[in-house]
Amino acid sequence: MKRPGIWGLSLLVILMVTRPLVHSSQDQKQPPVLRDPLRLVRVEKQVYQAPPGNGVDDLRLAFRPVDLPDEAQGPSGLVTLLSAKQSIPVSLAHSDFNEDQMPDLVTGYAVAFGGVVTIRLGERESVFPTRRYDEPEIVVPFGAEMSFAVPIAPEFLVAGDFNNDGHRDVLLADSNFPRLVLLAGDRRGMLRQPEIIPIDGRPTALLAGDFGRRDGLDDLAVAMVTEQGPTLSVWQNPAGALTDSSDVLKLPSEAVAIEAGFLNSEFDTRVDLVIAAEDQLILQRFANECGQ
Repeated sequence: MKRPGIWGLSLLVILMVTRPLVHSSQDQKQPPVLRDPLRLVRVEKQVYQAPPGNGVDDLRLAFRPVDLPDEAQGPSGLVTLLSAKQSIPVSLAHSDFNEDQMPDLVTGYAVAFGGVVTIRLGERESVFPTRRYDEPEIVVPFGAEMSFAVPIAPEFLVAGDFNNDGHRDVLLADSNFPRLVLLAGDRRGMLRQPEIIPIDGRPTALLAGDFGRRDGLDDLAVAMVTEQGPTLSVWQNPAGALTDSSDVLKLPSEAVAIEAGFLNSEFDTRVDLVIAAEDQLILQRFANECGQ
């Protein structure tokens, strides 16, 4: 039998030595494991998403911080409360309050005497720029805050046209008081004086949308706890959701959330409701044109 020469022995030794190194380098190329999820971080006026301190160091995020304008409009007392951080943000929604086809941001704050609602109008230039190529980029999505005092802490806040005047409004609720508060819009981005709307109980959830057979009008669903027990009230009226009495559904327990969607067959265009009440999900279906 022919024995291997010196070159064959050398090649065999090299393969035996380098094989563990190859396996080690392959193991090192395994994708890193994120040890804990991303967390949301808020710093002053900047809101962005950041990785945890003990996560993957080379994680790249597509988000970047945005400085919102510090300018504020409204009564000086409200501006002072917001700037001095004597308020707590509790709710958020968006709509087009000045009818320029741009989404505006509405925020509810709880303060010592009740609440404050602020509106930041969307900056059209940040989405549809008209600047010259050599002019600086505008990346601020919203303008200065406009502040409005309200008599309750806006724990629940929804936007929609609730009086059917064609302009977007803001509707508020506080789980401590049996009332709704309507801030009617004026199509210029401003809100009118608060209008108190009594209801039968303490609200626990609030949802606005186009429910049942879609007609392009905003409807309203309010879960509350009344003297008769937990209920769900639904307002639907062509003259405005709040211009007529509501349909009432008794619930087995207190509702904590309401959501809407297409929950029947794929051929059914009705928008139904789902109510979360303790350990149950309750489906509320709306009748069609035939009453079915």
